[in-house]
Amino acid sequence: EEGDPFLYEAARGLGITAARGFTLGYSTVYLLLIVLAVLIPGLGDGAGGRMFTLIAGALFLVSELDPWLIWIPEIVRAEAALEAWCRLEQTLLEIPHAEPVARPPEPRRFIRLRLEGVRFQYREAHGQPPFAVGPLDLDLNRGERLFITGGTGSGKTTLLKLLAGLYPLQSGMIRVDGDPVAAAGSADYREWFAAVFAEDYPFDRLYGLPDADPARIQQWLKTMGLAGKTGFAEEGIIQRSLSSGQRKRLAFVAAVLEDKPILLIDGFDGDQDPAFLERFYREILPGLKQQETTVVVATHDERYFGLADRVVKMADGRLIPV
Repeated sequence: EEGDPFLYEAARGLGITAARGFTLGYSTVYLLLIVLAVLIPGLGDGAGGRMFTLIAGALFLVSELDPWLIWIPEIVRAEAALEAWCRLEQTLLEIPHAEPVARPPEPRRFIRLRLEGVRFQYREAHGQPPFAVGPLDLDLNRGERLFITGGTGSGKTTLLKLLAGLYPLQSGMIRVDGDPVAAAGSADYREWFAAVFAEDYPFDRLYGLPDADPARIQQWLKTMGLAGKTGFAEEGIIQRSLSSGQRKRLAFVAAVLEDKPILLIDGFDGDQDPAFLERFYREILPGLKQQETTVVVATHDERYFGLADRVVKMADGRLIPV
């Protein structure tokens, strides 16, 4: 009310309290309002009656805004994530202008990579028993095509992330040609892998590939059926309106251009048309084998199991006989 600074500040405080009810909890909000209702009558000058009106209005707002307030935490988290993403992108953009750094050593040409008794367990969430995988024993040979099958939630993606050093081993070890890897999650070890995961996000720049051959990029775009859909220019990848399947193809192109000795592919099949999948499994993947690239594919499509060197199956976080 104009000319009454006390009531103005009180109303403002009540509005903020109601809006933050999702954080404090409604019981806390109501408790604060009750305390105000008890204390305000002692203020005199008619402020008590007007404050009761404000309290009633605050209670009404809390109940009416409930369907909307539930989204506020998600919006806050999304805003924080967006800010972090923008800072990361700015950091990546500044890398070419920074002082040159030594490149990590080229990954050795391994003969066999082996998981021995590897275990991993997620944190408990919402009172549900945490999902765990392992113990896992798995050999991966240089240049082979290994297909991993299994139902949704069986642990295929977790296995790939453990293999790539993206998740820490809670027990067990990884051996390369019989020698234990000192730190499977280290940056040097992760340099062995390129990956296309289901949660793909194709950037408009090929980060980490400043010297990529434009002609090779264009050839891979054509191979993946993206010619005319997107392209490559001096400023980076030119993205147009791409479907989810085409975005995964673009992510595959970026992964292949890294020339890593091991390529992991997860969740690729579901968004592709049958004609392209046929060419992908019968022509594109065999071409990678000729380059001695080790390819590990998580797939449900039994039609192409015969094209793999080996097929293993995950169920309930364990490897079982096919």
